[in-house]
Amino acid sequence: MLTNYIIEGLKEKNELKENPALIKTIVTSEFGADIAKANNVDVLNVLTGFKFIGEKIKLFEQTKENTYVFGYEESYGYLVGTHARDKDGVVASLLISEMAAFYHSKGMSLYEGLIELYNKYGFFKEETISLTLKGIEGLAKIKDIILFFRENDIKDINNIKVVDSKDYSKGIDDLPKADVLKYFLEDGSWVAIRPSGTEPKLKFYIAVKGEDENIANEKIKGIKAYIENTIEKLM
Repeated sequence: MLTNYIIEGLKEKNELKENPALIKTIVTSEFGADIAKANNVDVLNVLTGFKFIGEKIKLFEQTKENTYVFGYEESYGYLVGTHARDKDGVVASLLISEMAAFYHSKGMSLYEGLIELYNKYGFFKEETISLTLKGIEGLAKIKDIILFFRENDIKDINNIKVVDSKDYSKGIDDLPKADVLKYFLEDGSWVAIRPSGTEPKLKFYIAVKGEDENIANEKIKGIKAYIENTIEKLM
């Protein structure tokens, strides 16, 4: 919603500068990305961690290849403007309040505004599974699970064909090497797997897109069941 509000606001004021870009992490929903692309705003993906968004801002300042518009990550960090190189809850809260007032002026709630965007771009849903495995044995198990997915040719997830996969440990897409796997499914859904950098957890990120909310919810449910069943077999 913030992506749409910011871009529409800049366009209305004729302040959307040349080569505008939105930056998000590789485990973040494509909802905002689709909105940006529909408005001719470039989308750049970075690794998890707001420092990587900050690095892109600095790069833009040096190369002038893009103009920074908005950056955010899956875990609710947002940055509007280039005054910081980290998530900024103060400005984000202000913009959300401003956005709420904007929709109120149209006789709409924020929820109704969200549904309006869903109806336009599709119903996006995301869910994260966090598997906590403590201690040395837990760390070994996390490595074993990732190794299973890395070494096996996963052809489908919940009977949906895998059309592409990325192993970020190989240093792909001009990004630093990272222990992350990502699977792209035929219906536009994706699944990413990565160990937490701060906790003894293995995280599975599920993202889907459906024609309506029920379809999106069913996709989430099916992929989640597939992952949980696979984990149970590996434990």
